[in-house]
Formats: sequence, structure tokens, C-alpha cells
Amino acid sequence: MYLIVNTCIYGLIFQKAFTVDDRIAWAHIPVPSAVLNGDSVDEWYTLNGKQGDGKEGHLNLVLAYTVSGSLHTNSRPTDLLE
Repeated sequence: MYLIVNTCIYGLIFQKAFTVDDRIAWAHIPVPSAVLNGDSVDEWYTLNGKQGDGKEGHLNLVLAYTVSGSLHTNSRPTDLLE
């Protein structure tokens, strides 16, 4: 069984020592197909927050995907149900 992640969710949190933490900004970022094909992607993404969508600044991410180790298991799919 393979697990494919096609979206990442990033959140920026302002951590306070003695009060409740605040989520300052966030972004739902789809993983570009080029990344799954072995390329790296260097992109800027807009952040959403209290000021509105795309108005909380930008986040620069370099996304890359590499395969390490074996991707398949020795168990049969029915073994997982027992």
C-alpha cells in the first residue's frame, strides 16, 4: 500500500508563555506534480489569516521528494484486517 500526500498545511503560531497561543497565518499548499516526479520546486506561497486570504505575508518553500528504502511490505492486504 502506498500513501501519497498531495497537500501540505502550514501554520504559523505565536507561542505565548502564560496565555493562549495564537495562530497568526496559514497556507494550504498542494504538492506540485513536478515534486512527485523527482524534481525540486522553489516557490513563494501566500499566507492567509485575520487580514484575509493572501494578506499575511509569504512563505518560501523548497519542496523535494526522494524515495529511501523499500516501498512495499511483505504482508498481504488481508493481514492488515485480521
